[in-house]
Amino acid sequence: MRFYFLVLFFLLMINTVFSQNLDYTLEDRERLVRVEEGLKSLNIQMNQRFEALESSINRRLDNLNTFMLWGFGILFTGMLSLVGFTLWDRRSMLSPVIRKSQELEDENRRIKEILREYAHTDEKLLNVAKKVGLL
Repeated sequence: MRFYFLVLFFLLMINTVFSQNLDYTLEDRERLVRVEEGLKSLNIQMNQRFEALESSINRRLDNLNTFMLWGFGILFTGMLSLVGFTLWDRRSMLSPVIRKSQELEDENRRIKEILREYAHTDEKLLNVAKKVGLL
């Protein structure tokens, strides 16, 4: 019998343990509303900070893009000016050499012409000119 009383006692105790008082009071509701409002304001603040951060990053990327374009422009301008300078320098350096070469060729041609003309009057010079292949 004692056993039955103990079992009955435990069964009744279990029911009371599982029962909960779920009174949803006005204070709980107000607290929940305050929490929701706090979450909304926090969400708005976070969105504003993300937008500010995004605009800051976009501005920095635009500045970096502009800087790189200017850098490449200056680099290519320098390279083209260097190529232009070397071409100008080669032409200005070669023109005196070409002129001097033409002068020497003209002088050589005149000397050969003089020797040919003079070889017809001098017999020794005529023999030497024939040996050398001048005539």
